Amino acid sequence: MFTLILLVILALGFSYFATENTQLQTIILAGYTLTPVPIYILIGVTLLLGLSLSWIISLLDSLSVAFKLRGKEHAIKDAKTTIQELTKKVNQLEIENAKLTERAGERPDPESI
Repeated sequence: MFTLILLVILALGFSYFATENTQLQTIILAGYTLTPVPIYILIGVTLLLGLSLSWIISLLDSLSVAFKLRGKEHAIKDAKTTIQELTKKVNQLEIENAKLTERAGERPDPESI
């Protein structure tokens, strides 16, 4: 709702600006002369081009961040897999240690892990 109200206010402001600035302006671009257009159209087109360019730059930045996050998530997944493998290996070594201790007839050390 706030966006709609803001859009209406901006549209009213632009329409007031357009009624006050109806003078024609000739555009020369790279040596070519374009037909005279009202100043409000020049400003509106310039504003839209600026907004479009900033949106494209923002989109590229968002894509860059998404790729970085994807890489971090992949690194976290690999780390979790490594932790699981090491935990299994520790459990197997504890079991093997207990079996070897029983064979040797020693009492297990309560301080050991």
